[in-house]
Amino acid sequence: MLWAVQYLQNAGMPSRDEAKTFAANVDTALGASVSPVYPLGGGYTQEFENGSRYLSGKGWFSSPPAVATLARAYRIVPLGALVGGRQDFDVADGFAVFSSPATGTHAVYGAIRHSYIARLGLATSDEYAWQGTTSRAVDFQNGRIVWSPTTGPVVSLKS
Repeated sequence: MLWAVQYLQNAGMPSRDEAKTFAANVDTALGASVSPVYPLGGGYTQEFENGSRYLSGKGWFSSPPAVATLARAYRIVPLGALVGGRQDFDVADGFAVFSSPATGTHAVYGAIRHSYIARLGLATSDEYAWQGTTSRAVDFQNGRIVWSPTTGPVVSLKS
């Protein structure tokens, strides 16, 4: 598909307004574009060799490939930059992606995301069924959050 997009662009196919806007707001760290600009969630995105670039009502943001893959899967755009291994996304109930080479890339959302405190560090797991029950949990570098339909979220820090 990349060759087709490049061929059409080189042949003089006119760009949409969104493409012109993206061309004027380049993040050179992302490398060459590998997709056209397309709508995503509450904004627009374009994929590049080293990540994705987003335009939303909150501004311009970039994400590395692993974070961008989750953004595409959930069809959402960032609310801010990736800072300290965490990037928040435009979802009413709360949504963050935690990513680092040491911990991997994990989505945290809903009540578990709302209960997150910085002392927990980065997520080290995706959400999973807690001890075979209907409860859900996410592990972090310094603890865990377990959500139960009867008790709500409980934050446990490692000693």
